[in-house]
Amino acid sequence: MLIVALVLAVIGLAALVTAVVTSNELIAWVCIGASVIGVVLLIVDALRERSKGEASETLCRTGRRGAGVRRGLSRRSPRRAGRRERR
Repeated sequence: MLIVALVLAVIGLAALVTAVVTSNELIAWVCIGASVIGVVLLIVDALRERSKGEASETLCRTGRRGAGVRRGLSRRSPRRAGRRERR
């Protein structure tokens, strides 16, 4: 999706230069359209990456998808937990 957004950015830039040189309104609208579609694709990609990152973080932390924090496990580091048990 990022490649598509990059291609749209290049098309938009080329259309902008062409519209300025030729004073063509239609090409200017093509530039605006390509830019808007590119921004929408970037936003969608960022949201998908964020949700994918949160899901993988939860999976790494718990071993299960969407499980949250397991009950009975200490949030302290194992080193601190070990010190507590020795006392």
